[in-house]
Amino acid sequence: MSLIQTALIEHTATIGYCWDFSERIGDDYEITSNKSLGSVVNNVLKLKNSKVQVIYFGELHKLNLQDYRIELERFTEEALPALKANNVNDVIVEFIPDDPEVEVELRLFYETGEISRETAPKLFSTINQFIYCAIIEFLKKTKELGIRVHAGGLSLAEAQETILQPDFLDDADLQIKAGDYIKGHTQKKIEELKITGKKIAIYGGMLHNDIKCTPYPATNLGAYLKNEFGNKYVEIDLLVPETLQENDKLDQIYAAPKGWKKLIPKKGVMTLRKGNSFIVIFPRTKDVKILDTSDDFLKCQPAAF
Repeated sequence: MSLIQTALIEHTATIGYCWDFSERIGDDYEITSNKSLGSVVNNVLKLKNSKVQVIYFGELHKLNLQDYRIELERFTEEALPALKANNVNDVIVEFIPDDPEVEVELRLFYETGEISRETAPKLFSTINQFIYCAIIEFLKKTKELGIRVHAGGLSLAEAQETILQPDFLDDADLQIKAGDYIKGHTQKKIEELKITGKKIAIYGGMLHNDIKCTPYPATNLGAYLKNEFGNKYVEIDLLVPETLQENDKLDQIYAAPKGWKKLIPKKGVMTLRKGNSFIVIFPRTKDVKILDTSDDFLKCQPAAF
């Protein structure tokens, strides 16, 4: 880790520990129905006297081979156009390795418009097939909109050390180590962009953006962002029913309020708000299928809403 990353991490404000939704958000949140995630973004950025500078979108990570619209797909379709319309032209992404070799592949994509495992093998070497198709569509949409993407993820060497280890999903120490690395890379990009005065969007895991408390304080950036930007910082957690359901009960206790299934909308999104903390619940995907690793999955056929 570089000296600048080490210094930035030491500068990060501390945050409390919790693994319970009511501790994290409380019980007195507002509930509203919105047309889309884009509408929520518009509302946040166009509120009277709004001076929001940083929006951090957090997801629960997909774990299995069910064919449904994951959070990144919904973010790409609904949030990116709204961010662009509100002059947010820079997005830091946890899934993209902060690595010189990946920078070269991304530069080639923005020049040619071609992106795949063949044209960007280093980029996709750390990305599993659950999000492979979603990252492709995300990058294409940013190119179309003229949004600049900044890598906030592990270097290739750090990925080999952590997330690519066979026992990663069963090893809490490796998971915390990976999260700490991601925190360092993402924070470095935030500091670089902060100097320019630009508005920033960040996309990553929902354990990293919490303002109040989190199960893994060592990997959290929310307290630092609250400390640096005050009310100019907003966190938005994205809850897709299928992703939430496939995770264990501990994740549900942390990520969603009691009775969350009753809040799943048939269309649009349901939004919970407590101060500068937002939780957006999406509808279920129609006709969810269990997949294997066949070519049909890798052809990136979109699931239906």
